[in-house]
Amino acid sequence: MGNNIEELRKELKKGAGRSVDTISSQLRATTDILFKAAEQSSPLLDRDYWLKQGFTLKGWGGPIELMVGPRVINEQRFAQAVENTVFIDGLLNLAAAFIFSDPIKRQEMLATLPPFERKIVEVYFGPDYNPQRTLGVLESQPYYGRLDQLITTPEVPKSQSQFDYEENNINVGLAPIEMNRNGPEGIWFTHVAQDIYEKLYGIEPPITALNFIIRLLRKTAKRSGNANPLIGLVAPTDSVVSIVELQYIADALNSMGLGFRSLYGETDELEVSGTDVFLRRERLSGIWRNWGVQIQGEPDKSLAIYRTGIAVLNPPYSFVGGLKALFAVISTDPEFRAKLPKETLNYIDKLIPTTRLLTKAEDFDQIPRGNYIYKPAFASHGDGVTSDPEAAFSAVRDQGTPFVAQAKIPPEDPSIGTLILDEGAQLTNLPMLADFNNYVGHIPGQTKVAQLVVTRFKATHPINVAKGGGLGSGYPI
Repeated sequence: MGNNIEELRKELKKGAGRSVDTISSQLRATTDILFKAAEQSSPLLDRDYWLKQGFTLKGWGGPIELMVGPRVINEQRFAQAVENTVFIDGLLNLAAAFIFSDPIKRQEMLATLPPFERKIVEVYFGPDYNPQRTLGVLESQPYYGRLDQLITTPEVPKSQSQFDYEENNINVGLAPIEMNRNGPEGIWFTHVAQDIYEKLYGIEPPITALNFIIRLLRKTAKRSGNANPLIGLVAPTDSVVSIVELQYIADALNSMGLGFRSLYGETDELEVSGTDVFLRRERLSGIWRNWGVQIQGEPDKSLAIYRTGIAVLNPPYSFVGGLKALFAVISTDPEFRAKLPKETLNYIDKLIPTTRLLTKAEDFDQIPRGNYIYKPAFASHGDGVTSDPEAAFSAVRDQGTPFVAQAKIPPEDPSIGTLILDEGAQLTNLPMLADFNNYVGHIPGQTKVAQLVVTRFKATHPINVAKGGGLGSGYPI
């Protein structure tokens, strides 16, 4: 773009408009501006080149699609999204401590969790489940999460009663629906997107994906106390992070002279000897955990690693912060909400879609069933999510599996303009369903970092990259 970079920034700033404009109008304007700018950069619009940068999922049936242009919103809206992400992350820890301190709610959770996750909770938070101690443990080690936020549109829905969530000055058009705190993927993908956007448009993100993770890994390395720390970047065989992300990240970090070394490996290459953990026969100072709480099929090995006390980014109990039930506690639990100031409750009600905990069949009689999305209450990721109220009702009634019901978010049909390259490498601007997900990095004693954004798109719900969606990043202007 050369001398046109400043001109592009001026156009984007004008396109992003005022903070009172809707997010969809801002995105429509900035996407159109990026579309025109990208058309002038045809040598860079090489689909095969992009896919070679780490976007091909070997063995997963196809490439991950990349957005040609980032989602660009004005800096006031972006700052509010960052503030909301940090706010929700702290609330989730308070909600977890609340559940643990209530014998009935705690038992509902423990009875629903898989055996290994239940054991982790009991080991780290039992036997007394004191709320202050619970909160202290949750915030004692570095972790990161990804707050998934659907981009809303103001279009009047076909049935006005179907949606009770709308854009306001607090949520700024981003509906937070869940937190993934169990080592969410996407760091390398976001790095590649940011790198390409700089080449295409000359614009830089508020924080790079690599700098985000470097902050967390530096703290993990420091906690080890070793003079020459070695951090293991570890994932299961054939997972997204092992196939694509961690190998590239380890190579990139090792080329930067960071004061610690990174070693990529898979979970079956981890070994424990006494209080030492080895990866590919090298003794580790710390681990970036990118597997589920339990190494698949090896609970004893998993526990042995945790019991060594090795420094772990995303400690094993991190998954607790991603349980769907926590949003229901924050949104509608009268006992939890009674502990919060009125102004905090007003903020929550403008921010979080109404979310209710359903533990018995009679709970379904209290809600308009067709107005909600249903999710297993004590699960993470997208497992078991359904728009079919009868499926959720049957699971609660017949299996005793608690669910949460969360208000549907408009739109139901694709409507957010998205720049992509089609199969013939032609630049297109297609309507999609989209989200705007702030990562949040927690380092004890420091301000949380939440300026890194991965934004995904897909033609149908749920928006999921591994199931056919694509991604890019989000920027302020």
